[in-house]
Amino acid sequence: MVSRRGILAALAAALSSAALPSRAQERLVSGRPAGVILVTSGSDVRFRRILIKTLQALQRMKIILFAPADDAESRTGTADIWGACAFALQGPFLRFLPDGHYSYDFDPERRRRISALVTERVLDANDVDLVLALGNEAAFDMARHIHDIPELALASSSPV
Repeated sequence: MVSRRGILAALAAALSSAALPSRAQERLVSGRPAGVILVTSGSDVRFRRILIKTLQALQRMKIILFAPADDAESRTGTADIWGACAFALQGPFLRFLPDGHYSYDFDPERRRRISALVTERVLDANDVDLVLALGNEAAFDMARHIHDIPELALASSSPV
C-alpha cells in the first residue's frame, strides 16, 4: 500500500517541469497554472476522503491556496468537492477545470463513453495538463488511453 507521502511525492514529480509536457511547462513558466481534471470510477466514501486528504496535503505544500475541511463520513461522491475546487481552490500551480469532473458511476456503458470523451478532450482541447484518477477502472483507462500528460491514480486497489 502506498503511503500519503508516496502519493505526494508522485504528485510533486508529476508537477515538476521535467515531467510536464511542453504546453504545461509553458503555462507554468508564463505564470499560468496547469489545468487539472478528475476521473472517478464512481461514488465512494473512500474516494471522497482520499480526494479531500490529497487537497489538504496540496494546501500544506502550498501548491493550492485552500482545501476543503473533512466532512461527514456518510457522504459519497466527489462532484461537489470538485465544484468547490474549480470555484475557490485555484493556486499558482494548478487550475481545477470547472467542467473537469467525470464519473463512470460504476456503469460499464458510461465508462466507455466517459473514457472516450476524456481522451478526446485531452487530445483536442489542449486545456488539460494533469489527470487525477480515483478507482481501478478510471486509473486503468486513463493510463491506457492518455500518454501525452501525467496521470496520478489517487485510489486504486490494483495499481496500473
